[in-house]
Amino acid sequence: MTTAPAFELSIAKQQTTDYIDGRTQGYRIKMVVTAVRGFLDAAVFMFRRTETNINNFEAICRPSDLVDFAIDVPDEHGALRLDTIDLIFASKAEALETADLIQEELKVLCDEMAKINSDLSAIETVPVVSDLTVEI
Repeated sequence: MTTAPAFELSIAKQQTTDYIDGRTQGYRIKMVVTAVRGFLDAAVFMFRRTETNINNFEAICRPSDLVDFAIDVPDEHGALRLDTIDLIFASKAEALETADLIQEELKVLCDEMAKINSDLSAIETVPVVSDLTVEI
């Protein structure tokens, strides 16, 4: 039995502390990836940049997103990865529920990265030979 490579993220989570139910009009949560193990970088949050240069959080990256999308620089469709999310919600309950879902999805990402990096099996050896002949 082989051991799967470790994929870990450390998240610094900040949230609004002064909240009065029925009076506070917004609740803010900020998460920053502060350390990684196994990942090439900390940018695991997928964003889409609007025409007005606003980065809208879309999702936690999938393993393929970590390769397909650049950090800090949007592609032609505005997609990019960042290491920080900063979100504002109308209610504390919605904010805390969303924060829990984000943490669950980060755990899924870590599990999937470990899985795809440990589940490789040799299935065949394929010879690749040039069809060109060279005269010497």
